[in-house]
Amino acid sequence: KSRNLYLTAAGRQSPAWPEARGTTAVTLLGCLISAHGTVSLSRKKRRRLLADLEDRAFGTARALKTRDPAAAGRTICSVINRALEPRLEFSQQRSATLLRRAVTDRDDLKQLDYCIALIVLRAITGQRGARAFRVIPYQKMREEWQLMSLLQARNKWPAGRGGTDPRGAT
Repeated sequence: KSRNLYLTAAGRQSPAWPEARGTTAVTLLGCLISAHGTVSLSRKKRRRLLADLEDRAFGTARALKTRDPAAAGRTICSVINRALEPRLEFSQQRSATLLRRAVTDRDDLKQLDYCIALIVLRAITGQRGARAFRVIPYQKMREEWQLMSLLQARNKWPAGRGGTDPRGAT
């Protein structure tokens, strides 16, 4: 398979190469590489990851059968955090591992944080959409229930192969 793509920030076609289709990003090996140099999960991988996390959250909520939202929230957040840990396990989605190894697009990570928080809220309250944050605030999920923020974690992840922190710490 081959495609002729002309990668630009505007996604315009090349006047010098009319056969090539203009694009703002290229999908490669489950990642979306943008013209700005950032890497994010492809749509397919993103959907799979969120569907897997949703299954885990709802399965945990069904198994708990508790009416206490705080206890359910802590447990569900723990299950979500475990699924997003950077080790390869049989039960883990490969896209969760890609988050640690390849994704550099912080806007994409911020959007994933929001989607994951909504999944947790829907598993606990049954409410869809941003209104669920009125029942359980976002800050409570992060601070009290310890729900991992992919964006904050990305800022602490090692840079490059050397395993060193950009601030100089190892």
